[in-house]
Amino acid sequence: FIWNRPETFTELSKKAPLNRLGGHPVDVFAGLEVVAKLVQLTSLVLFLGSAGRSAAYGAVFAAPGWCWLMLASFVVLGQVLNFAMYAAIGNAGVYYGFKLGKTVPWCSGFPFNVGLRHPQYVGVVLTLWGVLMVALCEELAKMGFPQLIVAWGSMYFVMCAMEQ
Repeated sequence: FIWNRPETFTELSKKAPLNRLGGHPVDVFAGLEVVAKLVQLTSLVLFLGSAGRSAAYGAVFAAPGWCWLMLASFVVLGQVLNFAMYAAIGNAGVYYGFKLGKTVPWCSGFPFNVGLRHPQYVGVVLTLWGVLMVALCEELAKMGFPQLIVAWGSMYFVMCAMEQ
């Protein structure tokens, strides 16, 4: 919505309740992302239910060393890309500032110099895959947890295509 209708979002962000999230549409978008992450986490907890959370807990502690190595590698790499995006272009760059009236610095350094068009999205997907490495077990597979992670990650690829 924001990508395709920035003017509409800008107008909406001036009105309650969105204006409580910040004084500029970029700040409102950043606030909405925090809310979205809380909704994602709550939805995941509800999806798993008590049996799924118990299975995940068991899987995490039963995961072999190589799974923990993959988790560490994927999460560290993913979060390095994520934090580097914020360091390079700030909230204004991450949250569509160029469409919402902010000046966004052009960046050709890290993480944009590693051949990734959307390093932040790649970072999120790597983090999801890392978690899957240690949390995967038969009970969660039966619940559709791996498919959920694939669907969740695929949404970031859709965002990549949309933002081209």
